[in-house]
Amino acid sequence: MRLDVENVPCIVTLCKIGHRHVVDATLQEKACSVASLIISVTHKGIITCTRKVGRGSLDPESICEMTEAGKRVGKALHSPLMKLLQQEESLGKKRQKVGFLG
Repeated sequence: MRLDVENVPCIVTLCKIGHRHVVDATLQEKACSVASLIISVTHKGIITCTRKVGRGSLDPESICEMTEAGKRVGKALHSPLMKLLQQEESLGKKRQKVGFLG
């Protein structure tokens, strides 16, 4: 049975470092971050959830900038991810099964 994943959101994490923010930061970048914003975005750019993590604070301007950046990145990730899923599905029975599907 195929699951409908068209409206499943992509999760994007943005870390605040100084006056900038970094998308999907490395461990070293996360260590320099005072706070992060986790955003889930649908293929239409609709934000379904946000969560602030970390001990630092985020000013309203940073939250707006980080939200807009997360929205752009999340929306941009959907198209290539859906293409990969379609390619995988088009392989049919020739598809290599891994994990619990193997």
